[in-house]
Amino acid sequence: MKKKIFAVTMILALVFTFCACDSQNGEQTTRVWKFAHSGFGGDPLYAYGEFLKTAIEEEFDDVILEIHPSEELGNDDERFELAQSGGVEIAMIASCFVGNTVPEAEVFGLSYMIPHDEEAANKILSDGKAINKLNEKMHDLGVTVMDWFYEDWSCWSCNEPIRKLEDMKGKKIRCMSTSMDIANLKGTGAIPTPITFSEVYSALQLGTVQGQGNPLATMVSKKFYEVQDYVVLSYHENVVDGMVCNNTFYDSLTADEQIRLQSCFKKANEQASAVRNQMSEDALQVMKDAGLEIIELSDEEMEKFKATSAYAQGEFIKAAGEPGKIILDLLLEDIETYTK
Repeated sequence: MKKKIFAVTMILALVFTFCACDSQNGEQTTRVWKFAHSGFGGDPLYAYGEFLKTAIEEEFDDVILEIHPSEELGNDDERFELAQSGGVEIAMIASCFVGNTVPEAEVFGLSYMIPHDEEAANKILSDGKAINKLNEKMHDLGVTVMDWFYEDWSCWSCNEPIRKLEDMKGKKIRCMSTSMDIANLKGTGAIPTPITFSEVYSALQLGTVQGQGNPLATMVSKKFYEVQDYVVLSYHENVVDGMVCNNTFYDSLTADEQIRLQSCFKKANEQASAVRNQMSEDALQVMKDAGLEIIELSDEEMEKFKATSAYAQGEFIKAAGEPGKIILDLLLEDIETYTK
């Protein structure tokens, strides 16, 4: 993989060289900044990239933001390495997929760590003690965190009703292959069943698994709802993506440019958040209209589900060690602070 990263870095460096305008005749030099992300057309991450491009090119008249979407330049680990090496100026990385490099970042993959409250979630991801500690760790690894964006809360769909925690016991539920996603489900008594995302629809259709967890908009866009009868509004997980800049690139900017760039990320976050929220509302209505039963957990049952996070928290501390425990304790403190 390192050879691949090196090759991509060299190619992008050449592209940058040829894209720069000749300033010897007094012409303004055009700066090309590259942004690599995982968003696909139509999803909130893709929208974030488009909004960021517009914001940056409006704010900086000598900058072109070159977008590389859909994992064009690699998966999260590979994009992180590109940002570290300077192969790209900016990259989007999902915290739950860079555990090998930043074990503490997987804390956001734990269930119920991002409260189902937009204001509280935004505060935790911008002003929280845990996020600031994580930002310091990321900086030490060669990248400057500009923003954190959450994709949306995951809920469960199933072919049998889940109205209480006991209903999870023994059910085969599809999950991602990350250690934290597996631990989250084990804590509920379900049987975690990692399945490649592209195979989830057929696994649900054939009964290989009885349910799965994803944001509501994903359930509709990937048509999972067509082969399920129930949606449980559990709001149990949320994939959190970091927007990072290469340290050398960021430090090369003037103080004024850094402030202006930060404002561009803030604007993109706000605009993409509005898209995400609307997509979620629309998706819920689509599934209601399709005849699925939408199950809202009682307050009592929701508290029982939240308590199951203790198992995954223990597994997280085993994997991330003392630095992970420090981040987790800070995050739990942030949750208490911002949900009062």
